[in-house]
This record gives sequence, C-alpha cells and structure tokens, in this order.
Amino acid sequence: NADKIYAEDNTITGSIGVFGLIPNLETFLNDKVGVTFDEVSLNTHANSNGITQKLDPFEANVIQKSVEKVYATFTTRVAEGRNLPLEKVLEIAGGRVWTGEQAKERGLVDEIGSLSDALAYAAELAKLDQYAVEEYPLKKSPFEEIFSGMGNQTKMKAIEEELGLLYPYYLELQKVQKMQGVIQAKLPYMLEIK
Repeated sequence: NADKIYAEDNTITGSIGVFGLIPNLETFLNDKVGVTFDEVSLNTHANSNGITQKLDPFEANVIQKSVEKVYATFTTRVAEGRNLPLEKVLEIAGGRVWTGEQAKERGLVDEIGSLSDALAYAAELAKLDQYAVEEYPLKKSPFEEIFSGMGNQTKMKAIEEELGLLYPYYLELQKVQKMQGVIQAKLPYMLEIK
C-alpha cells in the first residue's frame, strides 16, 4: 500500500504471478557428478521436496496448492492496495509485465514520473520545504578507486605468500562469507594441492 505509486513510462511493472520449482537433480548428480543417494524414512512423504527424486502426485498437489494460496494472497493484496476489483486484477495478473504507461492505464501505478518526482511528492506529503537525498553506497573518487585496488592487491599477495598451498581454501572461505540469502548450500569438495 502507498499514497501514490510512480513509474517511468518505460518501467517494467507488474509480474503479478507466482510459481514454484522443485528441481530433480538425481540423474545429473548420479551421471555427471557420480553422487548417488540412499534414503531411509519412516513416513511416505518424509523425503518430499528433496532434489534427489521425482515428486509423486500427492507432493506435487501440495506444492501446487501452496502456490495457488500465495497467488490468491498476492492478487487480493494488489486489489485492496490499488482499490481495484479482484476480477480486474486477475485479468492483468498471471505473471504479465507492463510498461509504466500500460500499468498506469490498468491502475497499477498512479503517476508517470521519475524518482525525483516521487521524492518531491513524498517531501510534499511530509510538509518538508527542504530535503536532501544521499545515495549509497557512496561513490569513490577516481583517485580512491585506483589506490584502493592497489592496496587490496598488495594485501592479497601477502596473504597468498603467508598461506602458501592453503591460499585457495582462504579464497573459498572469503566467497562463503560474502554469500547472502535465506537458504544456501555448498557441496564439500577437495582442492588438488600441488
């Protein structure tokens, strides 16, 4: 919900849609990676939603119902937030996308305008005569860009010399620490040390 939604005329707007995907990687893992799976379970569906077997019809139906529930919630919230009849939202939903102009015609946005226009409107609503905008991350000057990279290269070279054969493990650890997201998995593997 918002007081007013702005979009530029060429903004990609919409995609009111939901889909679910549970990949079955059993053949890939078996044939390409050489990993096979043996499972023991005490319930018919204890291993469902895994990536190592095909979903049976019951499991597929459970996932489909979940997707439909999320879609119904999503479209209902759009209808309420945009003050549109649900039937109209369903006509323009289904995963479709629209330009900003098309979205305005369909009631998904209120105004065609830039970020500056939206900020000016927000300031007006807040009754601000003066305001400032700061963008993050802050941009480095060309001088800072050049020299910050050089310092990092020197640091990494020193770490490589210190760790020797363990340096590839350090690099992997750095990658893992920078990962973001709700769920992540990394398969264990051995690096060949020469």
